Amino acid sequence: MEEYKETLIGDDLISFQTYLNIIENQLAPKNLKCEGEEEIKLLDIYKANSTKDYLREAVANKVVEKVRSLYPAHFPVTAPKQEIAHSEVISIKQKKMNDNLNYAPFASLSAFNGTDWSSWEINFENVLYLMSVRPDGTEINISDKVKLALLKTKISSEVSNDLAHRHWNAVGTYAELSEMLRECYTKKVLSDVELRTKLINLKRGNSDIESFLREIENLACRAHLSSPAASRKALIIAEITGKFDANLQRDVINNGLKEVEEVIEFIVEYENVGKNMENKRNVHKNKNQRSNVQNSSSTTYENPNKRDSKIKCEFCGKPNHTEDICYKKHGKPTIAAINPNVEVKRCFAYGNVNGIKKQRVFFDVGACNSFISNHLAEKLIKYKGLIKNKEDKVNVSWGVPSQSADSYDSIGTVAKKFSERYICLNLEKINMLNYSSLQNLHSIIKINEDVKGLHIENPEFDLKSKEAKEFLLDKYPILKDEERLGCCTISCPDPFVIPHSEPPKFKRYKFNTAQQTQINNFTDKLEEMGIIEVSNTNYISSPMVVPKPNSNEGRPVVDLSDKNHLFEPHRFPSPTFREITKHLSSAKIYSKLDLNQAFHQIPVSKTFSRYLGIWTHKGCRWYVRMPQGYRNASAVFQMILQQILGHLEGVIIYIDDILIFTVDDWSLHLQLIDKVIGALLDHNMSLNLSKCIFGSTKLTYLGFMIGSQGTSINEIAVAPLLNRKFPQSKKELRSFIFAANFYNQFVMNFALIAKPLTDMLSTKVKLREGPLELAAFENLKSAIALAPTLAHPVSGEEFYIESDSSLEGMGAQLYQWHDINGIKQKVPIAFMSKKLSAKSKILPPGYLELRAIITAVRTFEIYIQNEHTTIFTDHKILVTLFSTTQNPILLRWIAEIASFNVSIKYLPGKLNGFADYLSRSKSTDTYEEEVEINAQHPQRLIPINAIVENDKPIVPDYLYKLTKDVKVVHDEIFLQLPINKSFKWVKFIPPEEEIEVATRYHSLGHFHPDKAIKHMKRQVYFPCMLTTLKQVYSKCLPCSKVNKSKKKGTAVKMALGSTYPFQHLAVDISGPFTQSRLGNKYLLNTICQFSKFVVSIALPNTTSSTIINSLRQHVFAIFNVPEQLRCDNAKCFTSKEFQMAMEMEGINLEYSVPYYSKSNCLVERSFRTCQEMIAKLITERKLDRTDWDSILHYVIRYYNAAVHESTNESPYFIVFLRDPHHLGWIENTTFSNYADYVDDGMKLMKEAYDMISKFNLNIRMKSKIVEDMKQTPPPQVQKDDLIMVQMPSRDKFAGDYQGPFKVIRLVGNVVHYRRTNRSAASTCHITKIKLFESTLKNIKKLKGGCEE
Repeated sequence: MEEYKETLIGDDLISFQTYLNIIENQLAPKNLKCEGEEEIKLLDIYKANSTKDYLREAVANKVVEKVRSLYPAHFPVTAPKQEIAHSEVISIKQKKMNDNLNYAPFASLSAFNGTDWSSWEINFENVLYLMSVRPDGTEINISDKVKLALLKTKISSEVSNDLAHRHWNAVGTYAELSEMLRECYTKKVLSDVELRTKLINLKRGNSDIESFLREIENLACRAHLSSPAASRKALIIAEITGKFDANLQRDVINNGLKEVEEVIEFIVEYENVGKNMENKRNVHKNKNQRSNVQNSSSTTYENPNKRDSKIKCEFCGKPNHTEDICYKKHGKPTIAAINPNVEVKRCFAYGNVNGIKKQRVFFDVGACNSFISNHLAEKLIKYKGLIKNKEDKVNVSWGVPSQSADSYDSIGTVAKKFSERYICLNLEKINMLNYSSLQNLHSIIKINEDVKGLHIENPEFDLKSKEAKEFLLDKYPILKDEERLGCCTISCPDPFVIPHSEPPKFKRYKFNTAQQTQINNFTDKLEEMGIIEVSNTNYISSPMVVPKPNSNEGRPVVDLSDKNHLFEPHRFPSPTFREITKHLSSAKIYSKLDLNQAFHQIPVSKTFSRYLGIWTHKGCRWYVRMPQGYRNASAVFQMILQQILGHLEGVIIYIDDILIFTVDDWSLHLQLIDKVIGALLDHNMSLNLSKCIFGSTKLTYLGFMIGSQGTSINEIAVAPLLNRKFPQSKKELRSFIFAANFYNQFVMNFALIAKPLTDMLSTKVKLREGPLELAAFENLKSAIALAPTLAHPVSGEEFYIESDSSLEGMGAQLYQWHDINGIKQKVPIAFMSKKLSAKSKILPPGYLELRAIITAVRTFEIYIQNEHTTIFTDHKILVTLFSTTQNPILLRWIAEIASFNVSIKYLPGKLNGFADYLSRSKSTDTYEEEVEINAQHPQRLIPINAIVENDKPIVPDYLYKLTKDVKVVHDEIFLQLPINKSFKWVKFIPPEEEIEVATRYHSLGHFHPDKAIKHMKRQVYFPCMLTTLKQVYSKCLPCSKVNKSKKKGTAVKMALGSTYPFQHLAVDISGPFTQSRLGNKYLLNTICQFSKFVVSIALPNTTSSTIINSLRQHVFAIFNVPEQLRCDNAKCFTSKEFQMAMEMEGINLEYSVPYYSKSNCLVERSFRTCQEMIAKLITERKLDRTDWDSILHYVIRYYNAAVHESTNESPYFIVFLRDPHHLGWIENTTFSNYADYVDDGMKLMKEAYDMISKFNLNIRMKSKIVEDMKQTPPPQVQKDDLIMVQMPSRDKFAGDYQGPFKVIRLVGNVVHYRRTNRSAASTCHITKIKLFESTLKNIKKLKGGCEE
């Protein structure tokens, strides 16, 4: 079966896997294996029934019967019931239940180790539920004894020893043992406050540095015990480094320390270096004092040997000599690396040091932020740097300290000119001067990319990369020429040029001599490579020099900004970050390709080249290749590469960055690399093979580090951002926030942390450097530095969303539970956060919580679509809000959430760490309560000050104008009003409660306001009650879905009627259905409009030729050619082939109105009847669904023999003037000759035709003609209106209408609409819609006014 499984893909693979799971669930409890003849028989059974749906209960039961029949010894036939003792009955039931339990989930549950019983018990109960579910969907009731036995097997040895004195093993019930564990292992919430207080107040005092750090670690571990394992280390490290200055925190980040032990060791060494430097200064100070004493006293002389015996060498640690002696022997070193035990796995230095004698390459190991440890530096010295180029003799030595670089003679004067300091990590060249702590250091390495120097790397990675490059060079020798510039076979499409009167003005830039030389070399190289050619165009752009990022050097480019506005934008999408990571769940091996000058490989036409002129020192030139700086370059290149490589799986294209990924199979990965490069070379594109990465388990892509464990922030790339100082202008602030926002999906509650900074971007707020802003700035950098690795989503696994909202903002996180080293761990997939506007802050909490959920669902839609997702919220009322709210906005959100496969669960705040952080953030803003003022009714305004000063409600003056009988009872106002010729006391409703009361009365029965106001007047009063009721009624979504639309009547126009059978036919196609054994998938129905006689034909496809042949064989050949044929607007009926065929037959074609099924309702109704009859016959005769076309002739025979409601006769009688002979009934005939039969037949035909014509005339007089609907469409439907659309539903209580939807445009009778937050559009006929009442209100203006 495994061999057969490997040949399947897609839905067939899923169906076969379901089939295997059913078999395994039957055989596993019996310890049976599917082998030998049984395996062959089961495989043959599947092949014969491969089209069946094995997820259905009935199909699964049949498979179970087949399996049990093949193993009769293990699945005997149930014997008759016998009298069994009560104890035996219990044991038999117990054994039967154990045999049917699914123990697979139980095996994955970890043992209880005494951390928190409540959370572990929830997991245990979930596992018990999974165990009790049978393959057919039913559940087994697990007894208390089984639960107890299962629980005892999951008690760890530590817990068992702790509870030995309580004799836990002798407990007899599951409830007693659960209560004992809950009592002993309850999570202590109050201790967190004590731990946090102790951690904050902890001081070092006189203790040594290591003891102090261990105490911090102990308290931090206890304080963050409930945090996820993935982020617990980072939190502990943050607590430890938080006790020291910012420089040490930055050094920890720059050294890439992720383990707590590494950080502690680093800080200890950091302190020791500080002490050594202090001791060294004291030694120099003593030396100077001794030297001064010697110079001042000529009579005093001290033996130098005696003096040296008192001094200990700082270099080697040996006494009796100074460090100067060691410096002369070994050379003067830098300060030793802080953490000598930590090595970097990959460390590269490419190139030759320019100007240094004897080709010496210096590695710096001295700075606090050094990426090279002492041990690694010694290895470099020992093995001469593992020189790749044997011709280059490269010596390796340590670097020099920055404070003595100018005075160190062995390097000479070259060191003074160094302006760069490089090291290469993960195949990326890093400028060490980007780190703030290294700004004053001189460079040790000057890179020259033309020469390769040292190369130290992971041996396994080296082997795979070398193998891939050798394989590619052997197969494609053209790759050896890395200077070759390819010319793609696909050209750049000419953009649409916006009409204009004259070319844009030429911009002139001024350059110094060095810049002009750089530009001249740049243009000469472009012309030499064939990228530009001589031209005489008058659309000319000028070169310019722009600074390189993080460098003082410049880079020449061509300024096309004045030409770009002439071209219409080319829209072609590139994949987003979430779309990329969604496909990397199973990837283990990665490769990245580097195209040689990617954009310049795309040729452009001469028509387009006219607009791409460039001025050089040799005259005017124009681009014949696509230039960099062209506004559509990225989109065009993405489109071209998509055409070349889009058909390959395991390839991601983001403009010119090509990522190749596969599972952990190097041979398969190498084949995919071969296919990709082969496709590129087939289109004459070139690559820079030396810059390509092959066979890596982790690499940098689009600024992120992508690996098998997930996607993380590239620490090297983010270092310049983390070392920025607080912005001194809003331009710098905007630049910092935009750069940090690039990593917002990695940071939990990014918007909340950055809120004090983003608030200052407003023009109304000044830039300030206060404590709150400084804290936000540092916290944001720390959050980015400690950002977790985002795991790649696994399809088919459960997704979880935790969301929360506060007055500051909203946030959510998406995560899954992945199996890491045999342990289920919570891994984050993505984060989302958003700050609230001032208007949103006044909304109620439930509104904000639901808004956070809908925002999270929209953000994570690409991950959770077609996947079940559980949403946790700490707002308990949301669980019931879905069935009780009447707010149209909330109902629209709820309807959108319901379109996904989600479940919403309540999670208390104390268990929701994510919500705890967001909701408990204190707001620093104050808001004044706003009061809505209605200018039309100023008497409704109650003085606010009076309400505040007095506790009792104040009766408004205008109530005394209505009646004199007003009283206050229990702080509520009542007044007596005339109702139905009598006076009744009614309650007065204050303005702030009017909407709530009106909503409550409307929800009693959802009556129309004209009816609801009669009941409302008898109990309450407030001004404009009817107007308020209408407002509530207009926004009620259930009313809009159920209430029928009141449409204007249209003029009745008599349709063209038939006078004899098969004069006018209607034809249509239904399907596709389950493919039959004969290969048929569609149903073609032809119905006579006069007799209602149906001819039904099964078809294998819907091509025009198939339909034409079927009509000629089964309809025209038997019943002759009709005068008119009515059909819908399907392609098979509107094709030229079908129209020409009908024209040759002399048939007049008539097409129905698009998106309006009633315009061809006769044949549409026949489909419903035929399908129902086929389904009933299949069920009755227990046939397979693939036999539906074999019983089609029975269905049509019965259909035509039945009496039709519209004619009161059977279609068979109207066509053949006799009743059918079926079911054994034979008609008695009295005709003696043929002439009598004809005479009687003519008389009978005339009577029948007259009767049918009357019936058809009555029906046509009651119908509405579609052409009239075209002439009189509802005039109130306009663009951007909200409408309700009539959609079929099996639930009779769901209402006929769905929505609201937004109208995009109107084309005749066809309405194009979409959901307000979706981009996909739908269409329907105008008769299937009605206006949403809130829109109708705006049209009619609700001229009712104030009605009391």
